[in-house]
Amino acid sequence: MNQIKRIFPFLLFSSLFTINYSLPFFNDNIRNENATNGKTTYIFGHKSPDTDTIASSIALADYLKKAGNQNEIIPCRLGELNKETKYVLKAFEADTPLLLTNLSETDEVILVDHNDPSQTLDPDNSNVVGLIDHHALTGLITSNPIKII
Repeated sequence: MNQIKRIFPFLLFSSLFTINYSLPFFNDNIRNENATNGKTTYIFGHKSPDTDTIASSIALADYLKKAGNQNEIIPCRLGELNKETKYVLKAFEADTPLLLTNLSETDEVILVDHNDPSQTLDPDNSNVVGLIDHHALTGLITSNPIKII
């Protein structure tokens, strides 16, 4: 329990630092090219979500909402949470992100902490508009140009 209390501020700080450092560049793309009332943007990490994937999704969604994005921004998860992540969300009284099971072609997607098509939800049916990741690129194919950080 003490380990998590020491680790979580670092995870949150690293997620927020990455997002705050890169979002002036990233947010211009999302707000100017894609912000249309009535659209939904789902933000999620890889299947088998861990704490950094969940924290990144929540932090990015919060930032985009505060930055004035007009889409409905929803932080999501693609699987069940592990014990550590459940503990962290409870300890910090954070909401559990929505469990996402399918997408439509019109849903906008921002991927965090992954880009491998095998680790994501329906990559052939996704309108990916952004990617924030620290892993090597592994074959993600999009129909439109996207911002990658």
